[in-house]
Amino acid sequence: MSGRDENPGDAPAYTHRPELALSAVLYLMSRFPATRSPAVARSIVEHLDIVCADPRLPQCVRDTASGLASEWQGYAQLADTAPVAATGLQ
Repeated sequence: MSGRDENPGDAPAYTHRPELALSAVLYLMSRFPATRSPAVARSIVEHLDIVCADPRLPQCVRDTASGLASEWQGYAQLADTAPVAATGLQ
């Protein structure tokens, strides 16, 4: 079990181990520069929203996630309009 519960039609719920949402968003943030994928950027925003909304996580972590979410929404929009890199990765 990954610690991630499935919520059909909804964002994933990290009901048993909320720190996994934080771990996932850190990983996604580290991958974005290599891919510049709009899907990765949107997933980062979704995970930041999950972290921000989970009262089991420390307030300072939730505040940071909240502040970063709007910035990453902008990055997702930029990634949607950016040309695909010549590396052939999509």
